[in-house]
Amino acid sequence: MMNGIGCGILSGEKISHVNACGPIAIQEASSDLGIEADLTSISEEIKKDGSNCLRGFFSIFNSRAQLITFPWEIEDFFIKRGYRVAVLYKLDKLDKEKDVAVVLIQEGISFSYHWMAFPDNSKLVIENYFGKDTEIHYVLVIKKK
Repeated sequence: MMNGIGCGILSGEKISHVNACGPIAIQEASSDLGIEADLTSISEEIKKDGSNCLRGFFSIFNSRAQLITFPWEIEDFFIKRGYRVAVLYKLDKLDKEKDVAVVLIQEGISFSYHWMAFPDNSKLVIENYFGKDTEIHYVLVIKKK
């Protein structure tokens, strides 16, 4: 039912939210904004802020659901640090010289989603991550208040 949620291919190792695409994208965007944050602290902050029950429920159906980072968790991470987050649905308005964003993409109509940071990943890389089946879901543009 929930096949494909999360990112990466698991080869029997313990599933760890720390190394999932959400915390990695947050870390990359944070670095671009001058915020120091390591993957472990990012993951721990996300998991303690309330959505862990939802992740736990989804993981009943597919253990990879433990890898999920929800859009509101990314927004909250940056809002707590004095940033505002604007939601777009296309990459075309992003400027690599002045914008930092975390982008949620989907592989066609599957349950395969992936978070990527911009400008760490170019528009071209993001738009083609899943090949021709890449769909842009959210572009969370992070700006100083």
